[in-house]
Amino acid sequence: MALFGRKYDDELDNNYVPLEEFAPTISRQEVVKRKKLSDLISPIRDIPTALRGRRDQIESDLSSFSSDQDESFDELEEMLSDIVDDTKGHIDDVATLNETIEKVREALSSIKETTDNLPELPDNSELSDEIEIPQINLPKLSAEYMPDSELVAQIRSYSSFSHILKKSVEYTLSSLDQYHKQVQSLSKKKEMLEALASEADLLALNTTIDATHMNEESRAFSTKVAAEVGDLSRKIHDISAALDAELGALENGFRTVRSSVNTIESAHRDASRYADMYSSASNEYYRQSTNYTNILIQSLSRLNQDFRETLDKQDAIQADYLKALEVFRSDIMTSAREILYKGSRIGSVLDGCIRGSASLKEEMTETLENIDELKSLLSDVRKTDAIRKSKYSSALLKAFDQDIVWLHNKIESVMEAAENES
Repeated sequence: MALFGRKYDDELDNNYVPLEEFAPTISRQEVVKRKKLSDLISPIRDIPTALRGRRDQIESDLSSFSSDQDESFDELEEMLSDIVDDTKGHIDDVATLNETIEKVREALSSIKETTDNLPELPDNSELSDEIEIPQINLPKLSAEYMPDSELVAQIRSYSSFSHILKKSVEYTLSSLDQYHKQVQSLSKKKEMLEALASEADLLALNTTIDATHMNEESRAFSTKVAAEVGDLSRKIHDISAALDAELGALENGFRTVRSSVNTIESAHRDASRYADMYSSASNEYYRQSTNYTNILIQSLSRLNQDFRETLDKQDAIQADYLKALEVFRSDIMTSAREILYKGSRIGSVLDGCIRGSASLKEEMTETLENIDELKSLLSDVRKTDAIRKSKYSSALLKAFDQDIVWLHNKIESVMEAAENES
């Protein structure tokens, strides 16, 4: 983080000194004396042309690399924005899910209050006068207390969200690998520049060797020319070292961004684990609620049928009626106790669901904060890289242009003077 957190004003100035400040001055008289060396140094004229071609190639590569890097940053920022929007939507879904569970809990409380207020067994005299057969609306009861099937479908949708998040992270890693390959390509261009410097060194060496076969004055001139070519070689080596330092900074930036993406992958694994736990608990709740509803409907249907049969026999056998009515009350109490037992178990499952959804919401909120922090970090990285690329590329190309122009003018002036004197 420290690499991208510093201010770009602290970077080196990178004002390269032109080569003419290091080169010796040759008088016109010395040029006249050494005019016979024109055939020896004529190949040096090709050096500025070769360096200018190499300079154009480096400028093109730097421009292409900068464009591809900006495009990768744009795609990464757009992908992170999509992940943030999806995460916010799922946080709202968790809040809605909590509200649904609270409504189910209120329905269970209503069932408990109903069982606590069961009617007492009527007097025999009241039953002899008038008996009303109760009507149980089973479809309404089932529709009111059956769990909502959309609840489980909503929970299962989190698995699809985890898959989308994983694919997004894989695409981000692929973009970063492409960025790393571009850096390696730029390193190869640096090696080509070093090869050119080696060729300049070899030319200086050959000039020095040729000087050993000349007279004293010609040897001195050839030695100075070799020294100038050697200075050019050292200057190329210095430029190569600056380019190597820039490549190292780009490599460090790549590793920092890749570490941030690994943090997203860790958050994705945690979110998937909590979503699986929450889905399992909700499925268990749905299964138990379904069993409870089926038992309730079956019990009430059987009791309703028994009660109707007892009422049909009331005129014939009063005692049988009272006995059947007592059985009815006993069965009602048994069913009520069973309802309370099932309700307590469902309440426990609901408590677990609420805790799980709250925990999942906190984890997803934390993930959202991490993604926002990553977006801010990527923005700082992009700003710092843009400033660094502009500053170093301009300084490098400017120094290269100055050196090429000076070397070309220097060689042409010497050769022109030698040709005029001849």
